[in-house]
Amino acid sequence: MWKLSEDHCKKIATEKSETCLFTLTDYNKNWSRDNLLIQILKKNYNNLVFFPQGPDDEKYLQSFEVKPKIIERGFNAFKNFTKKNKFDYIGTRLHAGIYCLEHFKRSIIIGVDNRALEIGKDSNLLVIPRANIHELENLIKSEIKTRILLPNESITRWKNQF
Repeated sequence: MWKLSEDHCKKIATEKSETCLFTLTDYNKNWSRDNLLIQILKKNYNNLVFFPQGPDDEKYLQSFEVKPKIIERGFNAFKNFTKKNKFDYIGTRLHAGIYCLEHFKRSIIIGVDNRALEIGKDSNLLVIPRANIHELENLIKSEIKTRILLPNESITRWKNQF
């Protein structure tokens, strides 16, 4: 997240795109809330693209009534898609969301565990708890200004020790 300076964040898209890249997490399932996530995405985006980050994410996706374009599993495919396309990222994969922010993509992370939720509290990273998925549609439609807050003095001090 160190790349997410104030200047960097000012360049991140603030308005909704026509395409949404989304993720689900195979090892932390909540079918009813994940289904609501997908229904909200289908309603609000013209194009859905799925990135199967985990080994069984695509298998989990198949349990829903949605047929998005699917990116090949693996970091290179994800990196290439990120470089070549305009999209919003919405999903349960924390690192995918941060990577998208680093590449100027509007991102909403769905917190499925304490890790994402706590990082969101500490850094102002946009994380909504999966339990509050019903709030997602209003968020999608709103202007989102990314403003990550990092302890820059501590980071600099730590880096300077090497």
